[in-house]
Amino acid sequence: MKKYSPGCLCCGKDCTDNCYFPCTGGEEITDCLICGVDIQLPTPDTTGLDPLVIPNPGCPDEAPCFLCYQWFDRLFAFYFYGDINDRPEQPGQTCDDWNFFWSIDPFSFGYSFEILRANNFRVRAASCWNAQDYNCPYDNDLSLFACDASNVALSGSWTSAGIPANVQLLGNEWDGSCGKLTVTARYTAVEWQVGFSTIPIGDPEECVDPKWTEFIHTFELEYCDCSELFNEFTYIGTETTDSCAGGVDDPCNFAEASIRLKPRPERDAYCGVCTCANCVGQRPDQFLLTVSGPVINGTFVLETIGNIFEGQCFYQYSLPIAACEAFLAFQLQIKCLPCDKLEAFLSIRVVANYYAWIGKTDVFDCGDSPTFNELDSGNGTAPCQLSGHTFQLSFVPA
Repeated sequence: MKKYSPGCLCCGKDCTDNCYFPCTGGEEITDCLICGVDIQLPTPDTTGLDPLVIPNPGCPDEAPCFLCYQWFDRLFAFYFYGDINDRPEQPGQTCDDWNFFWSIDPFSFGYSFEILRANNFRVRAASCWNAQDYNCPYDNDLSLFACDASNVALSGSWTSAGIPANVQLLGNEWDGSCGKLTVTARYTAVEWQVGFSTIPIGDPEECVDPKWTEFIHTFELEYCDCSELFNEFTYIGTETTDSCAGGVDDPCNFAEASIRLKPRPERDAYCGVCTCANCVGQRPDQFLLTVSGPVINGTFVLETIGNIFEGQCFYQYSLPIAACEAFLAFQLQIKCLPCDKLEAFLSIRVVANYYAWIGKTDVFDCGDSPTFNELDSGNGTAPCQLSGHTFQLSFVPA
């Protein structure tokens, strides 16, 4: 592993002098391997429309701020193949002075737009919800353009140009026996509406912004033993800055978040996988696929083959199956949806890259064991007939 990588064996043979996460009581570094920062958010606040807007018939007029889930309820991993905007910055070159941070581009999520502020300063923002995702998991067919979106949006920093919405991990205050890690989350909630502001402004020339509040939430973890590295971070406090037009409540309720470091299941496990499917108590690098039917019967462990792009993750099983000589691989795609929902797609690849069967699940939650609905079994021409089989997906406990 590259020197100065999180959890690497760069400062010693055990966790006591480990480069980024030193701790006591660990054995041969395996007890202090870290994949990233796992954030679990509480239920977001419900946000509505501009009070001056009359919604079209059938359109929603309020919904929880699901964008909070999309931005922050996820695993902020150290290594994964994903959007370049979500890659962590490389930390410093010492064991006791480093930081990682993950940038979030609003244009990658939800109904996004630019807000023109004073001095032509443009800021990207994304609405808390829109007609496509207000009632997860998408059991509506409303047109995005037929309905208005939430009057509250999330954006990056409005007080420091160039600082995007981000999560930051700071460290490490290690004194040889104990240490402290700090996590901060920084973003701005904007009340964006045609009515400009719900409070009177005496002189519009003195205030050109809508209402907004920037939040900087701080959490800390004090630890000594390696096992304590995976305790929940303690909420320390929140710094807020309001606009001249007034403040906005935090729609994400981030102060009530549960934050922990995510351990690697074992030394050779793959860390960076399904950053949005951060299911508590479940492995992120594996799924189980149980198959039963006239040809194939058994349970197969699907290993990750990477997080190719934002919100979609891929797994595969490619060992031979005696009952089907033409078999090459089970291939699984996990799609992450707002509101902590998931959807899975399965294909079975056989000789000559022939996909003998493709199926998908209904939307499911962490910990569920969904079955696949058969869409294509090869119409009798596949080298390995799988009609009449059942396919069930399940999580692997961490």
